[in-house]
Amino acid sequence: MEVRASPSEWVEVLRAAYPFLVSGGIGNLILFGSQAMSFYMKNPLRSKDLDLVTDQLGPKLFEDLTNHLKNTRPAGAEFRTTNVQTRPFDGRMMTTYSVEMQISKRPFILEIFDAVLDGRSPSILTEHAQKDVRWGVNVWVPSRDAVIALRLCFRQPEGINRLNATRLNSFIRDNKARIHHRKVGEIVVSWGKADLVKTNLQQLHKQYKQKITDQEKFLAAIKIAEQKH
Repeated sequence: MEVRASPSEWVEVLRAAYPFLVSGGIGNLILFGSQAMSFYMKNPLRSKDLDLVTDQLGPKLFEDLTNHLKNTRPAGAEFRTTNVQTRPFDGRMMTTYSVEMQISKRPFILEIFDAVLDGRSPSILTEHAQKDVRWGVNVWVPSRDAVIALRLCFRQPEGINRLNATRLNSFIRDNKARIHHRKVGEIVVSWGKADLVKTNLQQLHKQYKQKITDQEKFLAAIKIAEQKH
């Protein structure tokens, strides 16, 4: 049985949640995770969650959002629980607001993070984000190059797993003519994640015998950016 919601289902959650949060005063709400990839893909990905990023969400607006979703029931969602979890990462903190639901009897979670890359402010994405419309929603989304950089930066010890590698390769193939390898390298180095990306790519090949499409170009771009940094 497919455990992930179809694009048509999670898009309904996005249409319900994103405009509501913006109307509540959030100005830096960024589409994240696999949905950021789907924004640029011909065939959006199935997903078990919807990821958004903002450091402007508080308990009151989160409660209002939950009530709004319960009342509108996007994609016929049935609601289970909400959860707020704060985790430390090397002195930094990251809070995740979660709304757990079921869509077509499959678990689905709306997750809103107040940080990225293990506790860093979402402001590191600001210069790499753009506003555009898809699925009838006007959203902030990382650029294609930033999406690739984010997907190369999965934290250890898991790193980039087989599914994430396959999805990233599909994304790169879909967007090949509009990807700037140099820019990806510069973003990775500016975030201080060059060593992590190198480790992830080595581990991916060692464990799964997989490579990321154009990974030699990305690694070369990272090396050049490190020399300039």
